[in-house]
Amino acid sequence: MDITCARCGAPIPAEDVNIASLAAKCRSCNAVFSIAGQVGGGPGWAPAPQLDVPLPDRFVVERQGGALQITWRWFTPVAFVFAAFGLFWSLFVCFWIGMVLAAGVGSFALFGAIHAAVGVFLIYTAIAMFVNSSHVDASYGSLSVRHGPLPWPGSRTLPTASIRQIYGVERVRRSRRSTSTVYDLQAITAEGGGVTLIKSLQSVEQALFLEQQLERFLGIADAPVPGELRK
Repeated sequence: MDITCARCGAPIPAEDVNIASLAAKCRSCNAVFSIAGQVGGGPGWAPAPQLDVPLPDRFVVERQGGALQITWRWFTPVAFVFAAFGLFWSLFVCFWIGMVLAAGVGSFALFGAIHAAVGVFLIYTAIAMFVNSSHVDASYGSLSVRHGPLPWPGSRTLPTASIRQIYGVERVRRSRRSTSTVYDLQAITAEGGGVTLIKSLQSVEQALFLEQQLERFLGIADAPVPGELRK
C-alpha cells in the first residue's frame, strides 16, 4: 500500500506513517494529515481517547479569564549537590591561585581564572535551582515562556495564531562520565518550522502535561508528529 501526501501528493516513507493513529507527516511540505481515507479506517472509526496527564509535582496551574498560566519551581535535591560541588571547586581554585601568586608564577594564575569561571557558573546554577521558577503564560494572542527571578536563557514569546502543533521530544545528554535524558517541548509554526519552547524538562509527564494543557487551551487538535513522545 502506498501512502501519499494529502497536500502535495508526495509519497510518504513507511517510517513517517503512524498506523495506530492513522496519521502521517510529509517530508516535502511538512504537512501532518490523516491517512484514514487511504488505509480504509472504516466508517465510524475514531482514535482511542487520550487519558488526562496528571498534574506533575511542583506544577501550579491558574486560569484567569482568557489566560492560562503554568508555573513550576526548579528546586530538587540536586541543587544541594551543585551548591556543594561549586563551593568546593571555587575554594580549591582560589587556594591554588593564591599558591601560584605567592610563588611568583603569575602566568599560571590566568589559567586558573578559567577554572574559577567554572566555579562561578556552578554556584550560579545552584542558586538558580533554589530560587527560580518557569512560567508559561498563554492567552488568545500570545504564548510566552520566561524563567526567573535570576536571569536564565530560554525565554521566548510566540503569537498563538502561528502555532500549529505542540509536542514533546526526548533528548539524551552524554558526557565522558554519564548519560542523562531530558525532555524538550517544541512547537510547529504556520511556516512549517520547529521552535523549541522549553528545554530540559525532567520527566515525560512534565512534557506531556504541558502539551496537553496548552493544546486544549489554544484549541489545537492533537496530531501525531514523527519522533514525539509516546502518549
